Amino acid sequence: MVALLRQTVKQSRIGLDLSATAVRAVQLRRAGDRWLIADLVETRRQAAPAAEDAAATSQWILECVERGAFKGRRVVASLCPPDIELHAIELPNLATYPQDELDDIIHWEIKRLASPALEEIETAHWPIPHGTGRAPNVIGIAAAQSTVSRLTTACQLAGFECTRIDVHPAALTRAGLHLHAFGPSDIWGVLELGARQSRLVLCLGETPVLARSAGPGGQTWSKRIADEMKLSEDAAEVHKCDHGIAPSARGVRQSGEGQAPSRELAAMLFAVLRPTLAKLVEEIERSYSYVLSCYPKGRAADLILCGGGACMAGLVEYLGKHLGIPVRRPGDYLKTPTCRLMVDGGGRVPLEHGLAAVGLALEASAP
Repeated sequence: MVALLRQTVKQSRIGLDLSATAVRAVQLRRAGDRWLIADLVETRRQAAPAAEDAAATSQWILECVERGAFKGRRVVASLCPPDIELHAIELPNLATYPQDELDDIIHWEIKRLASPALEEIETAHWPIPHGTGRAPNVIGIAAAQSTVSRLTTACQLAGFECTRIDVHPAALTRAGLHLHAFGPSDIWGVLELGARQSRLVLCLGETPVLARSAGPGGQTWSKRIADEMKLSEDAAEVHKCDHGIAPSARGVRQSGEGQAPSRELAAMLFAVLRPTLAKLVEEIERSYSYVLSCYPKGRAADLILCGGGACMAGLVEYLGKHLGIPVRRPGDYLKTPTCRLMVDGGGRVPLEHGLAAVGLALEASAP
């Protein structure tokens, strides 16, 4: 392993993931045919205001990046819903249009579909394989020009050059493809459990073909626990993180002091969250079924769980049992034969929290 790490020949730009409740930064170093996560840091914060200005955002960027040992001042940042809108578009005969004409057609189609609240917008898109029947073949992206400008200005005020703005579905797909070698017929996904929202990306091989909300995020889960168990939301959050969920406390074998009461509390939390979890499973199943109907030769494959809620005890097992597919955290793939990511043993932040930032760093790191 030491010999492999010494083969480092390239260093990525800094992947910068700004969410409503955290800022995360990642830098990678080339290690043979893989990437070593050289530094991954996180700054937690109270929920950002809806219209946070560039100066305030720049201070959060600085606070986060200064925690790490990063090299260089070039960053790749990202936008995710609600700051972007994603639109599935069906356009016939894509191959018959010259590229510049096709770009204009897709731009105006995205503009037609975009929310009226987005007055001046930036657009982008990526093609997806055309499925059976009437199915989309383009995913369009719309973002307010003011939002894009605010993000690039925030990076500049913090002393960094933002070389590219990416979107979360693309970043998560890129990171997932470095965790495992998915085949061209594999329909696999990434479920990002954020504070405000759970977001699902499903891919066919190397291409994200569906990106949508899968329901509320961890803050709503904690509020439900607080309301049902008559706790403060802070106490509910602590219990959720410390104990997780367990379908039943029956048959617990007490092998350590305090272990059985912890299991009983996890069973109580599961009882409170059962309707929320059942709805999440339903949304994921519906999404997989839709993509499989578009690509009937596809095969349902792994679901990768990431985000702040991914580390909750019992959640991976619950989802795997009810979905009938492999459900894994990013850390479960490390050291497997096809994984192209490595983590420094002294990592301070779980890979589950920083997967989107890793994907952003990878965007600027292709050989």
